[in-house]
Amino acid sequence: MSSVMLSQRRLWTGTIVTSLSIPFAFFLANFLYYSAMGDSWPWNALVGSLGFTYLFGLPSAFMALVFLGWPWLKVLARWKKLSVRYVCAGAGLIGAIVFVVTLTALRGRWPSELNILLEQLGKGFGLGLLSALVFCAAARVPMRPG
Repeated sequence: MSSVMLSQRRLWTGTIVTSLSIPFAFFLANFLYYSAMGDSWPWNALVGSLGFTYLFGLPSAFMALVFLGWPWLKVLARWKKLSVRYVCAGAGLIGAIVFVVTLTALRGRWPSELNILLEQLGKGFGLGLLSALVFCAAARVPMRPG
């Protein structure tokens, strides 16, 4: 295995770990945010919210990784730039786009106000960045290219 290429095993390990952990991280961040704002959720609402997050979060995270993340990794490997920094940069952009598109598909309409769109882009960028960090740790992506 070249220093700039990921083996198939490391690629799949990173993909599976990231796809399973990011929806839970999103749920946990939402729960903590709303709890800090004073909202109290009954247990059945918590379980339903977690199920909903996995129902839509898991497929979108997996598809984003496979159809957008893997090609980005191949481009970085071809350019000999495969490192945590470049993976995170691309994943932030991918996450922002996928988050907005997923919410638009679920709601059936584009965000009505600019501040809502910017909030969604920010959340998506954060999730993409977190996804990249989890993926890089699980797949052991090098810190420096080459």
